[in-house]
This record gives sequence, C-alpha cells and structure tokens, in this order.
Amino acid sequence: MNPYQAKLESIQSRRLTMSQRTTAFIKSAAWLCFAFAVIPALLGMTWRGVEVGYGIDTGNNIWAEPLVYVFCLLNSLALLYLFFNALIQSKKLLTRCLSGIQE
Repeated sequence: MNPYQAKLESIQSRRLTMSQRTTAFIKSAAWLCFAFAVIPALLGMTWRGVEVGYGIDTGNNIWAEPLVYVFCLLNSLALLYLFFNALIQSKKLLTRCLSGIQE
C-alpha cells in the first residue's frame, strides 16, 4: 500500500455520517441562538435588576448597594465569557458540519 492510499483510508475512517453532520449543524445553530438571543436578554435583566435593587431596600440598607453592583459586574463578566464561548463552540461545530471530518 502506498502512502497516498494509507492517507486516503485514514481520512475515510474519520468521515462523519450525514446524521452526525446534521446534528452538528443543529447544535451550531443552537449555540448561535444562545449567543445572540439569550445572553443579551440575561445581560439586560441583570442590569435592570440593579435599577430596582433586586428587591433590597437600598434606602434603609446602604451597605447593600455596593454588593448589588459587585454582583451585577461579576454576573456580566460571566455572561460575556459565555457569549464568547458560545461563539467558539458554534464555529467548531459548523466547521465539523461543513468539512465532514471528525476531529
């Protein structure tokens, strides 16, 4: 067996079936929807909660207001991390779907 045939057989053994490619495409679309629909909505709800104080009476509890802002800042950083992670996962799955070769 020549090297070309060995390489061809190794590529053919890593090929994805059509159902695996379809599943990868659906997962990629789901990650994109999560990144562009769910995460911005959660960010908006987080900062809307700061305006209302998350139900804490900040007039009587002055000490609670900085904690609310720290909570929102950390929550926003986590959501931004999830946003970029969702984009990376979507790109990986879309590449797998289009190439048809398993990692």
